[in-house]
Amino acid sequence: MTEKKFMLQGTQIAYIPPHTENNINHKDVLMGFVTSRSDRFIFCRFWMKNDRGFPIMELRNKANSEACKEEDLVDFISVPDGWVNQALDQIMSDMKEFEDAKKSEAS
Repeated sequence: MTEKKFMLQGTQIAYIPPHTENNINHKDVLMGFVTSRSDRFIFCRFWMKNDRGFPIMELRNKANSEACKEEDLVDFISVPDGWVNQALDQIMSDMKEFEDAKKSEAS
């Protein structure tokens, strides 16, 4: 598999589900960003949408990233980079807090 350059953490993407027939304007398309990758999947977080279908500065899933197939993702900038940076900072902060809590429980 050829690795796409946009599959790096923080890169903005659009998830285009197979049933949309590559229609980026379909209501089921999700806008978001890459958080990590594995050999099989690209892990992403997605923005919630307002009533007109535009992204808002709130993640639709705060607990974890969602696994996506590479072929269902396209490079697509939908929000200011600051939104992505702020969201990634919060994700990293939450992960550190969780790890610290696990360590204190173990001791």
